[in-house]
Amino acid sequence: MNKVQLLEKLSLMRIESEGAATTFAARLANENGWSTDYAERVLVEYRRFLFLAATSGYPVTPSDEVDQAWHLHLTYTRHYWEILCGQILGRPLHHGPTLGGTQENKRYHDQYERTVEAYTKAFGHTPPVDVWPDAKQRFGTEYRRVAIGEHWMVPKKAGYALIPLLTLAACTPVEWAAGGILAGVGLVFGTVAIAARAGDGSAKKKNGDSSGCVGMAIGGCGSSSGDCDGGASSGCGGCGGGCGS
Repeated sequence: MNKVQLLEKLSLMRIESEGAATTFAARLANENGWSTDYAERVLVEYRRFLFLAATSGYPVTPSDEVDQAWHLHLTYTRHYWEILCGQILGRPLHHGPTLGGTQENKRYHDQYERTVEAYTKAFGHTPPVDVWPDAKQRFGTEYRRVAIGEHWMVPKKAGYALIPLLTLAACTPVEWAAGGILAGVGLVFGTVAIAARAGDGSAKKKNGDSSGCVGMAIGGCGSSSGDCDGGASSGCGGCGGGCGS
């Protein structure tokens, strides 16, 4: 299969089962707090990442947003292993945890930058920055799953606004303190509402391990360094995986 045929097959790939009430994009949007339109765009970038993983000949690393699509796809086990790997790619595509440490962090930082370069060469333009941020942002933010039914999602900047109000509350009469706290709560929720309206991807909630993606490889020989005979491995920020040609 040539590159044109591979890209066409990936672009037409449907992950959810025929007749499914919830599409893959809708599930991706729900799990990450994204709009459906933004999730659809991330899915396009995920397909392009799969193309790069299969054709670059060296390790590639996805953005965190693309990695979330990858994580979710892995839960659709029949499609992932039988359709994507078995029929479209013709080889396994593994995802594994990082070994950790400074050397690994630098390796995936460099791989990510090289992936962006490969993307630009393959598709004739740089990747969209709201899906593929620069390497500093990609590896400078930690993410953790949050039960939104039990916790409020409050931006740090809004939370900082409450600190002086809570301090004042500890030193003032009860009726004054209550008024100050209520005003602070109103400020926080106003800030959150503004962030939520800022547009696709601007207030994205990430859902995944704190290292972002941790491993991508084509093939199945189980090497995270891509040193298999004639093979090409791929990985994501904190990733290690197999290889193959």
